[in-house]
Amino acid sequence: MAPNTWHNATTEIHSGYAPQGPHRPMTVPIYNSAAFEFPDYATAAQLFALKAPGFTYSRTGNPTVAVLEERAAALEGGIGAIATATGQSAVAISLLALLQGPNHLVASSKLYGGTVDLLTDTFADFGITVSFVDPA
Repeated sequence: MAPNTWHNATTEIHSGYAPQGPHRPMTVPIYNSAAFEFPDYATAAQLFALKAPGFTYSRTGNPTVAVLEERAAALEGGIGAIATATGQSAVAISLLALLQGPNHLVASSKLYGGTVDLLTDTFADFGITVSFVDPA
């Protein structure tokens, strides 16, 4: 989180990252790895059980994306943020968080086909029903 005394421009370039290691690079390193090594089995078990902070596999997070999330949260004054790879995944996690299990959603009948499939097929697996209505 950014100190309250920082201006937005400072928050944009410094939040969520402190130079480390022997070379102390000022820019955030890009971690182009799909998986991460663990010092031992116990550490891996803790990470995969979400009982310890850290990274296991890039699809669930990596250090580069974590900095982006921390900066977004700092700029918005939030306590956290989630970066997704697609708009579809952003829609899915937002609605699933709001609906929380068996529920009903009313949506526009003018939605893009992929979103309609998400709402009718995938959400049905969570017990969520959808009614499509004309937005006019």
